Amino acid sequence: MMRNITILTAALGGVVWTASTAMAGSVVDVETFTAADNGLGLASITVDRPGGPATFGIGELTNIRVTDYAVSTTIPFETALGGTVSTPAEPTALPGPGQRAALLEDNLLNTTINNPSVTTGLVFEFVDGGGAKTVVSNGPGVDLVVFEISPPAGVMPPSGGPTVLGGDPFRLSGVGGDADKSVEFFAEDYEQIGPNGTAANISFFGPAAGTTPVASLAEFESIDLVALGVFGLNLYAAGVDLSELGFAEGAEVEALVLNSIGETGFGADPSLIVGLPSGGDGDSAEVVPTPGAAVAGLLLLGGLISRRKTREPRP
Repeated sequence: MMRNITILTAALGGVVWTASTAMAGSVVDVETFTAADNGLGLASITVDRPGGPATFGIGELTNIRVTDYAVSTTIPFETALGGTVSTPAEPTALPGPGQRAALLEDNLLNTTINNPSVTTGLVFEFVDGGGAKTVVSNGPGVDLVVFEISPPAGVMPPSGGPTVLGGDPFRLSGVGGDADKSVEFFAEDYEQIGPNGTAANISFFGPAAGTTPVASLAEFESIDLVALGVFGLNLYAAGVDLSELGFAEGAEVEALVLNSIGETGFGADPSLIVGLPSGGDGDSAEVVPTPGAAVAGLLLLGGLISRRKTREPRP
């Protein structure tokens, strides 16, 4: 079942898995605000739960920390890093060495690490607000949300492969002893975010032409990167029920790995991954507003009209 996504904006300063396929229609609403430097900040997420829609504010979400990362080698347009928003791309927008993986840890929806490989991929652990390791529990319904940026539907990828029909496909799997637990996500498993699904113009950076693709997190944090241009991309969200991966109800998950599948010429481009509380299976889940969300609410009361956009189903 397809859902409407509402966006409220206010200006502020070789491994092989046997995998199942995810179910669509689990992300109901996403509220955002415009942060500094045109960053698209996350304020709250509403997802389907067995007792009804549940809304969680940014203060209730579990963050991630990247522990390993390798770039896909399946496409000729090797983009190692999706940088901060800037038009045109400028060196000042490029995060410095040691600060690049943090683009997945900043609660911004338009900063991203691109094209994790089909083997090593993007490995991450869950952390609390203080940066200490924690877990996400497998409760009823959606347990985490993966946000992803992708070119608008119908755009031909650099490889000349099939056109994009939504968010890029990826595989989400357990690590270590849970590596056999896996699920695959495709275009129909995403919901488009915003009136036009636009994550605004994003500056892209990557290794110079002819450079060997990034093979580790350490290399990613230290390799020289050059500006590749500015691209207007759409923003999508996929809700993840850990039961779909094969985790038992109540299981506590410490880490996961996200790999590109390679169905299209584009690798997956996760821009934010957050865990949700296992409790709160209805509308009673409290939203903890950010300052940006509070301003957004005041502007809404003053006449701001939010628009809705429903993603077209995959043919």
